[in-house]
Amino acid sequence: MIRPRLCGALVGLVSLLVSLAFAGRARADVGVVETTGALLVNGGLTTYLSTIGQLANPRWAGYDLGTFNVAAGQSLALTNFYFENYAYNGGSIPPGGSFNDNWLDNASAATFRLLRDAAPIYQASMRQSNVSGNNRNWDLAALGVSVDVLAGLSSGTHTLAYEIDWNYNQWTGSAVIQGNTQSTSSGVATFVVVPEPSVWASLGIGLAFGGYSIWQRRRSCRDHRGWSVRRWRVRCDA
Repeated sequence: MIRPRLCGALVGLVSLLVSLAFAGRARADVGVVETTGALLVNGGLTTYLSTIGQLANPRWAGYDLGTFNVAAGQSLALTNFYFENYAYNGGSIPPGGSFNDNWLDNASAATFRLLRDAAPIYQASMRQSNVSGNNRNWDLAALGVSVDVLAGLSSGTHTLAYEIDWNYNQWTGSAVIQGNTQSTSSGVATFVVVPEPSVWASLGIGLAFGGYSIWQRRRSCRDHRGWSVRRWRVRCDA
C-alpha cells in the first residue's frame, strides 16, 4: 500500500511535469496555426513541407529532400513560405500579466529566415496576405522568391531549416505593450550534394595513372627478370 504522503507527492510531481511540458510547448509556438515551405525540386514538382498544420504534407523535420548534382542541371529552390498565426489571449503566456489580451494588426510584422547547415542564407520580411478575424496569413510570394539552396555547396550531406519572428500588441491588464516578439522554428530537413563531373574525372585520371604504373612495373619485371632486376631495382614479387 502506498502511503498517503507518498501518493500525494507523486501526484504533485506528475502535475508539475505536465505543467512544465505544456508551458514549454506554449512558449515555443504560441498562436501558430501553420508553417509550410514550398521547395521546387529540379525545376519540376513543388514539395510542400510543414512543421505545424497541413497534416497532409510531410513534416519538415527529418525529411530527406534527395541527392543533387548541380553540374548535371539539378536544383533545389525555396519559392514561397506560408505562415498563419493568431494572438494568444488569456493567462500568463506570453509572459507579462495574469490576464493577457494580445492582438495583431496591420502594423504587426513577421521576419522569415532560411538556414542551411545552421547558418542563414536568406532573410526577408513576410507580407500579410490575408486577415481572418484575429488570424493573420503571411507569405513570401510578393517578393518573387527563388532562393538557390545549392549555391556554393561542396559535396556531402547538408541540412535545411527555418526561423520566423513576429511581433504583437499586448494588454497586461494595466498597460499596453507594443512590439512584443514571439518566434517559431523547424527541425532540419536533409539533402545530399554529389561531386561534380570534374571531381569524378580527377578520380578517374588518378585511378588510370595508378593502374598504368602497376602495369608498367609488372611489364618491367617480365622483360628484365634475372640479372636486370638489380640494375633496374624493380620489385618483381608484386
